[in-house]
Amino acid sequence: MCEVEDQSERTGTASELDVMDAFAARCLTLNDAPYRVAVDAMAALVPLLESEPHAGALYSIWGELSDSIELGAKPRDEGENQIRRMAREWLDVRSGSADVSAFVDHWYFEECGYRRR
Repeated sequence: MCEVEDQSERTGTASELDVMDAFAARCLTLNDAPYRVAVDAMAALVPLLESEPHAGALYSIWGELSDSIELGAKPRDEGENQIRRMAREWLDVRSGSADVSAFVDHWYFEECGYRRR
């Protein structure tokens, strides 16, 4: 997993949690296509890759989900439904007492199929 050991590099910018909250909420509106939101979320996570503990994995999750649509591995509606499901699960984790790390591990390894080292 792409975690940062030294948290002293954090700045006053948005955290990965803020970014995920905002983009997950956008996925569940009728105004934005989930594919487009996934691409935008990846761009928003780039500045956080070196400072946030889960930003790399979250970037990879959004990327895998958008790639499944872009590369034709899944029909668009199926891929966008998976993005919406991920967004709903993220917001459920954030509104409850569930562990963000467990969410990231589940989506990174189980749903997206990245290999454990």
